[in-house]
Amino acid sequence: MLYRQSNALTLDDYKCLVAIAQRLQPKRMLEFGPGFSTYAWIEAGVPEIVTLECHDEWRGKKEAEFADYPSVTVLPYWNEAPEARVPEEIGEFDLAFVDSPRGQGNPDAVVHPGQEDYNRLNTLITATKLSPVTIIHDAVRVRERNSLAYVEKLGFDVHYINVAGRSYGIAQVICPKHAMNLSTKPSETSDHCR
Repeated sequence: MLYRQSNALTLDDYKCLVAIAQRLQPKRMLEFGPGFSTYAWIEAGVPEIVTLECHDEWRGKKEAEFADYPSVTVLPYWNEAPEARVPEEIGEFDLAFVDSPRGQGNPDAVVHPGQEDYNRLNTLITATKLSPVTIIHDAVRVRERNSLAYVEKLGFDVHYINVAGRSYGIAQVICPKHAMNLSTKPSETSDHCR
């Protein structure tokens, strides 16, 4: 197991992310926020992981950290509103994961005008445009829940995943036109996600 002890991602959340990726078997994965979750996608065998970071210093550290993993590419994104801006020609993905930018309450958090009651709404909106299925971390926090309620009002299917054990919360957002293509609900992924 590639998991590393962290306050950012519990072992139970990590196991659930691995199980989700193993069930959905994405060929191309988009991730906002490289880190411990990136190891979950590697462990699940995702062939191509494009992970985006908005802080130059952190991105440099993550480029070095994942240099020995050929399936991982670390690129910049721009923490703008109403949507995060990603590199041109980035393409489309089978699965996206949102765990960036840092939410309100963190010393380096950026609060965008019009998004004061939301965390990660800009990256969540961008992710839903690039992938039919998006997973968001920290889904039990109020401002992440507000972001999920926002996209739900836009017509996306939102499913909160109950993670066995200790969890910061995971939710799955599905584009309505793709909802019927998923054969099982997210809660049926494995024993780690109930």
